[in-house]
Amino acid sequence: MHETTELLRQIAEHTKPDNKAIWVAAISSASALIGAGIGAFLLYRGTSKQVESTNKIEEKKLQANIITTERLRWLQELRQKSSEFYANLDMNYSFLKRPINPQDNPEYQEKADEIAKEVMVQCNQIILLLNPKKPHQEAMRKSCNDALANFQYCVGERNKGNFNFDDNKYAKIKTDFFNSLTEIGIETWSQIKQLK
Repeated sequence: MHETTELLRQIAEHTKPDNKAIWVAAISSASALIGAGIGAFLLYRGTSKQVESTNKIEEKKLQANIITTERLRWLQELRQKSSEFYANLDMNYSFLKRPINPQDNPEYQEKADEIAKEVMVQCNQIILLLNPKKPHQEAMRKSCNDALANFQYCVGERNKGNFNFDDNKYAKIKTDFFNSLTEIGIETWSQIKQLK
């Protein structure tokens, strides 16, 4: 029986709780939890920065898209108004060169007055679209004003009975106007390309 008691004592001694093992397990568990926490925090920070970066990129793309759309709309409106302006100005210039007495033909004078008014309105609309601080736009404003001044001069000459006008001056003003419009288009496309 002594052997049995001795065996039981040895078993009890080897199976009793060891404080060292508990501390090792506690430290291991704490290390694992801290490591998981740090890993989760780093993952969160990395994901947050990636989301923030993606948001900034998308915001820049959206702004570029809006700016591009508005610049193209502005350029198209400027081209359309310029085309209408010179179509009406050319027609009116042609009317002025015709030796028709407005008193004999009031419909002719009425039509000419209607087109003249439209030309002036269109010129003012074009001028309002332009920024005088930009060189090409300022040149276009000047050409637009020169065209109106020349038109008014021609009306005055016609009222004096003179039907011969300086076609070269008219052509130069028109060329300067459309050259400025071309330069504005080139500049606008360049700005749009830089946004992309």
